[in-house]
Amino acid sequence: MKRTTASGSVEMTADEIAIVTITQEDAASRKISRNIAELWAAADRYVYQYINGVGLSILAAGVYAKKDKAKECAKWSDSVWAEYYVRKEKLLNGESVSFDFSSVGEMPCKILELREEIQDLWIP
Repeated sequence: MKRTTASGSVEMTADEIAIVTITQEDAASRKISRNIAELWAAADRYVYQYINGVGLSILAAGVYAKKDKAKECAKWSDSVWAEYYVRKEKLLNGESVSFDFSSVGEMPCKILELREEIQDLWIP
């Protein structure tokens, strides 16, 4: 490796090469960490555009009560996160990935449908 000085290009010392290598590896590691954080945020935003807050508690109650629509929605959410982990592994291996999770599709039911499905849990 060479570096530029006032008198021209000169060979780098072993110590200088080591510093450059460490700096490059650190930058690459930070980029991967940043991409993983952005990927997680993209998956989270995708799920939360369909269900969040109280909807998640309704979903959890429905899954616990073994309600069909709730189980389908939980399976959908799990598929988003399974895809996140596949893509995360690719990022760790230096591959490029899409941050778009729309290929998973929309949540199969609306929150109102989930709510209706579990009303028997509190209405006698």
